[in-house]
Amino acid sequence: PVPVGTDQKDEENQFAAHLADPYRGRAAAELLTSPPMVVTRHGEITLGEYLKHNPYRDNVWHTVVEKFYAQAVAHTRIAPYIADVDVASLQKHFMAAIMIVTSEGLRVGTVRSMENRHARVRTPDGEPITFTVYDETVAILAQVIADELTHDRLDSRPVIEQLLRTIAPLRDAIAVTP
Repeated sequence: PVPVGTDQKDEENQFAAHLADPYRGRAAAELLTSPPMVVTRHGEITLGEYLKHNPYRDNVWHTVVEKFYAQAVAHTRIAPYIADVDVASLQKHFMAAIMIVTSEGLRVGTVRSMENRHARVRTPDGEPITFTVYDETVAILAQVIADELTHDRLDSRPVIEQLLRTIAPLRDAIAVTP
């Protein structure tokens, strides 16, 4: 075997630190991704503003949260992660997080916070959130929001594509390989 030099070890340590925190050295307020935008007949607004101050209907947030959780608790792979939690508190957390991301975009600090909050989330059998479960959860959220946009006769496709781009950094922060 070839002896590993100090420079190579330093590089390996820096690479390992980067994998542990890909945003190392970056300010919490740094914007990673912009919020998704919705084009209405009244102009372009963030998805968060659309859901909060919908120009067509009253506050849509509660509908999105209720529909999302109804589907999540009925989903075979997602339900175990929320079986033993206070659903009302979880819904508040979910609504606050989604409102921030869809109104302001995704910041480094938000990714770190979401990673910390989800690091201990487990099923009763001790399973962490997997990429499959994360993807299925995001698919439910995207479909619920798409349904609300379609209800208002808006093209949901570009908004959902933007939403998925906005939250993409959360996938590696929340999900793990089992």
